[in-house]
Amino acid sequence: MGPSWARQGWASDSAEVSARVYLRGRDAAGLAARAKAVSDPDSASYGKYLTADQAQARFGATKAQAAAVKGWLTSAGLKVTGVTRHYVAVTGDVAAAEKAFGTRLHNYTKGARTYRAPATTASVPDSVKDAVLTVTGLDNAPHLASHQDRLPPPETVFRNAGPFSTYHGSNVASTLPDAYGTKIRATTT
Repeated sequence: MGPSWARQGWASDSAEVSARVYLRGRDAAGLAARAKAVSDPDSASYGKYLTADQAQARFGATKAQAAAVKGWLTSAGLKVTGVTRHYVAVTGDVAAAEKAFGTRLHNYTKGARTYRAPATTASVPDSVKDAVLTVTGLDNAPHLASHQDRLPPPETVFRNAGPFSTYHGSNVASTLPDAYGTKIRATTT
C-alpha cells in the first residue's frame, strides 16, 4: 500500500481511468517451445520462423477471448474504446475500474506530484482469468526512464586495464612472442 507518508487518500470515484487488458492468447507452453526450437541449431525447426499471421493463428488470442473480456469490462461499467488482437482498451471512472478489477485505487505523492495506483493487487473474475495476461493503466505514474536517471558510479576499486597506446603500436606487447620474428610497431606516414 505504500509508506504512510506517501499516501494521500483514496482516488476520487469520478476521476477517469484509461486501461488496457492484454489478452493471454493460446498455448503459452507451445509458443515457448516453438521459440526455443527455432533458436536451437540442433533442432529441425531451427530458423523456420512463423509469419505474424501464422503466429497469431496458432498462439494468438481468439475472438471468443476478446468477446468475453469485452463483455466483462462493459458489465462492470467501463467503456470499450478499442479492441486489437492483443488487448482491449477501456475508459471509465475510478468506481467502475475498482469494481472491474477488485481493488481500490489510492493516491500517492512522490516529490511534488500526486499519482494514482492500486492499493492491492488487481484481479479478474474466474470467468475470464484464462483470457487475461495483464492489465495496465490503473496507475497514472510515468513509466519511462528519464535522461536524468543515472546509474550508480563504479566501485572505488574499479580500474581500467592499461597501459593504453597513444596511437596504434605505440606500446609494443613485449611479453608476447614475436610475430614473424619481430615485434610489430605502428607505422607513421
